[in-house]
Amino acid sequence: MRNRIIHLLRNPDTPIGIGYNIGLLLLIYISVGLLIFQFRYPSIAASYDGAVTFFHQLILFIFTSDMLLRLAVYRHRLDYLLSFDGLVDLVAILPGILALAFTGVPNLAWIRSLRIIRFLRFLRLMKFSRISTGRQSFWAGIMQRLLPWIALSAAVKGIIVSAEALPWWPGFGDMKVMLSVTGFAIAVLLGAKLSIAQTRFYEVEDALCRILGSITDMPRTPPVKSATNDWLDCLRKTLKENTSASYIKLKDRTHSFERVLEENGVGGPLSAGFHRDAEFMTHRLRARTPRAIEKFLWYVTCVYAFIAILGIPGLTGFVMTAFIVFVLGGMYFVIDDMDAPLAEGRRTLIAIDLTPLEEYDLDSGG
Repeated sequence: MRNRIIHLLRNPDTPIGIGYNIGLLLLIYISVGLLIFQFRYPSIAASYDGAVTFFHQLILFIFTSDMLLRLAVYRHRLDYLLSFDGLVDLVAILPGILALAFTGVPNLAWIRSLRIIRFLRFLRLMKFSRISTGRQSFWAGIMQRLLPWIALSAAVKGIIVSAEALPWWPGFGDMKVMLSVTGFAIAVLLGAKLSIAQTRFYEVEDALCRILGSITDMPRTPPVKSATNDWLDCLRKTLKENTSASYIKLKDRTHSFERVLEENGVGGPLSAGFHRDAEFMTHRLRARTPRAIEKFLWYVTCVYAFIAILGIPGLTGFVMTAFIVFVLGGMYFVIDDMDAPLAEGRRTLIAIDLTPLEEYDLDSGG
């Protein structure tokens, strides 16, 4: 039971674990919403002070119970408390505990406002975007990755909306031109990456078809047929495992296969074309967009979304924030998925078509 609870808390990949963490996510939204209500409409909030206080204390109780449960079941409690997750959990409940301890001191009302930092727990809930719960459609997969980011951006925007009612909040001028120009530049970068990823995507499929065509034209002598079957099995295993070791093994098997072909009189354009296409496909499968470009594009996209959250006020900002994260985030994840056509061990949304290889029968010649 202890191990099950630890797995539920650390790896929410079951319906119960996902439901539990979604419940915590909703509580964070309620907590932030209550503070926005108190900041934006103080006179109305004062008339419902009892109900607001009750919900704050209920949320504090649940978050405190969650942290105490982790301390009770985790074997390395000190490591948990000193970890990022432990510090986030502690910071999430500490303002509420201080507010309860100093309820009679009006000058410490600012402590209650620190409850808003509970939104940091969103950073822990980002693991939802990396969890697969079975076979997914494209839209289910992309929304699973996007929803945590949309939820986080909406929470941050909620904090900003509440701060906009305060006199010290700086006003931002018209940012339409800046957002438009920057958004266009990001779209160009994403388009360039899409072009590269899409070209690689179809080049791999074309190379696979050429390889199978070359194999079909090879003689069916026992040594050649046996070596061909071994190479095809190695190729299927490599595409399934998609690891550096498997690609190295495939390259070695390709060289061995080439020697068998030469020993049995298969040479010239046929073996040369096969070897070239096999090496080309292996290289294109392992190629990725340069890491520096990946990081730059990720940082620029995040900064652009954050500037939009800051600069677009009110309800319009809520709508635009969700829309910007949906469009730019969706484009980023889709293109990134195409950039890794075999997904490097994780579930992919857009994969290369391996049907020709899966349906290929050497005995029938196709």
